[in-house]
Amino acid sequence: MTIQSDAKEILQFTYDEYIQNRGISPENLKEKFNSWDGGRIDRAVKYLSDERLIKIVLLLGEHQGIQNFIFESISPLGIRHIESN
Repeated sequence: MTIQSDAKEILQFTYDEYIQNRGISPENLKEKFNSWDGGRIDRAVKYLSDERLIKIVLLLGEHQGIQNFIFESISPLGIRHIESN
């Protein structure tokens, strides 16, 4: 349970949803990773954003410990990371 391993799982889920044209939100991340606390998800999402693997806009407020955000896309770097592993 490291931030990087959590981020890898979230990136894979995000990629799978993205290619099927489904949205990503704090709510559906919490639903998918329901055994994780919100802070754990939040740290992984922010790590992915800081590493420029996903593009998000952070908003005020939170959902069960996950800061609200608008998901814009997976970056080319994020896609390359998923498809090459």
